[in-house]
Amino acid sequence: MGELVKAQSGGLERIKDVLQAKQVLTDLMRGALVKGLDYGTVEGVEKPFLMKPGAEKIALTFGLRHEVQTETTYHNNGHITVHAKVILYHRKTGEKAGEGEGMATTLEKKYRYRWDDLGEVPKEWWDMTAVEREEKFGKDVVARKKKGKWHLFRKVEYADPADYWNTVLKMAIKRAYVAAVISTTAASEFFTQDVEDLTDTPIVQEAVVEDVREAEVLASSEQLERIKQLLEERQVPEKVLRFTIREVEKGLTAERAQKAIEKLESYPVKTKEE
Repeated sequence: MGELVKAQSGGLERIKDVLQAKQVLTDLMRGALVKGLDYGTVEGVEKPFLMKPGAEKIALTFGLRHEVQTETTYHNNGHITVHAKVILYHRKTGEKAGEGEGMATTLEKKYRYRWDDLGEVPKEWWDMTAVEREEKFGKDVVARKKKGKWHLFRKVEYADPADYWNTVLKMAIKRAYVAAVISTTAASEFFTQDVEDLTDTPIVQEAVVEDVREAEVLASSEQLERIKQLLEERQVPEKVLRFTIREVEKGLTAERAQKAIEKLESYPVKTKEE
């Protein structure tokens, strides 16, 4: 009987913990977590997806630290696959709180291929059949809008997969970290996986293709305001200043905006004389 009471007591405590965690997450969503920086949304997906900065805020709120384990498989064609495990521990007690796993590989389309811009679509394209287009322009050529105009793009495989080895390593760890935070804090009611796992779009080089960017999360007004503030307050080199302004005008994603903010914050504050 005593064991049954103890078990019931433990079950009630776990229910209490879940309810408390739910309330904490609700408060975070209302206040500390910023849309476009900590989480985002994709049309057709019911729940918002959690980004790494948001996962870090949740982990900090719940008093969690993490350790990373990775295992890399090297393929004969120069590609790699990285499996990552992130283990979360309570900062105060050191006890294990939970874990999550993630995988990334250079064989994913966004790391394996790029889209080369072939220029504006010729008028004949629209009157051709699929077979005629392939005969005339080759395989893996598609028409997409770029800055309001139709362009042809050809899918090309990267010559050296090693260029994305480090990117894939970071991506695997990020996926594992977000998964660990969501599962450990019972946040699956609020969030789904990161947008990187919801889209499988090849990286577009030297082109901003509209239908690709629709799947990306654009910088929030708070991020853009912060960039503007830092450009005014910090001793930013002229070259960096021009580049940042150009990037803002083209349209920054939330991830690139965050990187810009971190870069600008590294510069010293202007003196009164300046």
